[in-house]
Amino acid sequence: LNSRELLVRASLPVMNDATLLGGSTALIAMLINRNILSVANIGDSRFYLFRHFPDQNAPVLYFISPEQRYSFNAPIQLSPAQYLNKSALAVEPHLWSEYYELPVTAGDIVVFCTDGCSDNLFPHELNQIVVDTFKQHQRNTQRLSEEIAKSIVTAAVDKQNGKSNGNAPFGVPKPDDTTVVVGICVDDI
Repeated sequence: LNSRELLVRASLPVMNDATLLGGSTALIAMLINRNILSVANIGDSRFYLFRHFPDQNAPVLYFISPEQRYSFNAPIQLSPAQYLNKSALAVEPHLWSEYYELPVTAGDIVVFCTDGCSDNLFPHELNQIVVDTFKQHQRNTQRLSEEIAKSIVTAAVDKQNGKSNGNAPFGVPKPDDTTVVVGICVDDI
């Protein structure tokens, strides 16, 4: 089982329920064999992988997943089957989900976020948040993951509310759902 198969299985009841209205994006991740990050994505949520190389003092941005959208501010979405031919945004997950398998190692930091973050924060801003937080909390993995998530959400919401620099990847700051989950790879559980 990988994250794409899981996404397809999870979406089938939704796609077959004619009483549901609207659609949603989805980002699902799982670890395979303790060292392969399996990620499936439909829509404009993203994930970022930060790697801590031995010759570096802090993690660096190593990988960014692209957003999936038809056009500006129009992400593809999971929707009930009745919308597949009516809405340009609705898609079938087995055909449209982006799928990644990336090797991970101890010290890797994975940030999963909704577009409320990625539309408002540039990758270099996320990188700086991860680096600054790492320098403060690198000895406590749980605290590090909590503080990275909290700092990213705070920075994104501050930008949405006009409390910081007005530049944003979206063009201008834009209020939106703002959710962040952070995972840190360790040697042993």
